[in-house]
Amino acid sequence: VVNHFFGETITVSGLITGKDLTEQLLESRDQGEKLGDTLLIPENMLRMGEQVFLDDMTLQEAEERLRLRVVPVDAPGGEFVQAALDPAYGMDRENDRGRAVYIQAFDRIKEE
Repeated sequence: VVNHFFGETITVSGLITGKDLTEQLLESRDQGEKLGDTLLIPENMLRMGEQVFLDDMTLQEAEERLRLRVVPVDAPGGEFVQAALDPAYGMDRENDRGRAVYIQAFDRIKEE
């Protein structure tokens, strides 16, 4: 995904906006590329503790625009592999470090 929001030289996933992501994927779909049923994104593409991209697009809005499921995945590579192999993968569980991985769970962690 080319980062039009911050500039093409910015290549970190945490600075990709929902608009850049969805517009470019929709362009690819329009050109005949199959996007599949689920899009795995690194969890750092969303604001910490929220299901919102940096440009205020919500995860639900991205799913509606793309007409597919968008799943944030925890940073370690093992999480990506698990998400890629398991269609029921969700981030509403504990990971091997014992912290809740689902984005909304960060609020509970802060309270503890």
